[in-house]
Amino acid sequence: MADTELNRLGYRALAADTPFAFECVQHCWGTCCRNVHVRLDPFDVADLARGLGIRTGEVLARHVTLTAGAGGWPLAMLTEAAGGPCAFLQPDGRCGVYAHRPTVCRTAPVGRALERDGGVRWFFAKPHPSCAGCFAGAPEHTARSWEAGSGLDARSPHAEAYERLAKAVEEDLGFAAWASQQIVNLAVTYVFDIDAWQAELSLVLADPEALRRGREAAWSLLEPVAGAFGFGPQRGLELDAGIAAGYAAALEALRGGVTSA
Repeated sequence: MADTELNRLGYRALAADTPFAFECVQHCWGTCCRNVHVRLDPFDVADLARGLGIRTGEVLARHVTLTAGAGGWPLAMLTEAAGGPCAFLQPDGRCGVYAHRPTVCRTAPVGRALERDGGVRWFFAKPHPSCAGCFAGAPEHTARSWEAGSGLDARSPHAEAYERLAKAVEEDLGFAAWASQQIVNLAVTYVFDIDAWQAELSLVLADPEALRRGREAAWSLLEPVAGAFGFGPQRGLELDAGIAAGYAAALEALRGGVTSA
């Protein structure tokens, strides 16, 4: 995202060590949890499922709205927060799933955008127009120190890997030009609903490994199908052959590279 676009949206670009002043104050608790767009990545969905004691599919069904992004890849948004108070907001303004809160909630008021070359761009934006956290004398932080204190060490690699997948699917495979709803649904299942395909394949994996396999399966499915429509490195495949190859490769990825006997 260009600096001019950030400025238009009211954001301020930050270097990793540029100071900014901010403190979440008690009388304002919960303000930023109402009428906001909270985008979820697959780690967020899995972490919420563990925190709530339910399966990833239940999180998707109860709390997530999927909408097509500009490039066709689905965006997963926290449903209730976009139209009122977040479902997890408690009467006292505290977060009911604080230890399992999504990445976007952890980073606010700092945002990060992943570049195609792997670099990260930082920006500052008040998490809500009525936020009272910006005031004279508020403690100073930097993007780097804020991230370090937000519990992102385990999450960031998965968030970045997912963003790279989404960008590659949209830009390198021309996803919006050919993706059917069936293909979208299957890719979403691989990437987000990691409990569903593990149950189907009788697998019990740690979440980091399941998330990795889900991303690999989605790419393995989509690349040969895109080739049948003239996109990506596997151009020239017949559609039926591309679909068959994609399904087979995705299943192998989910199984960890071990095909069934």
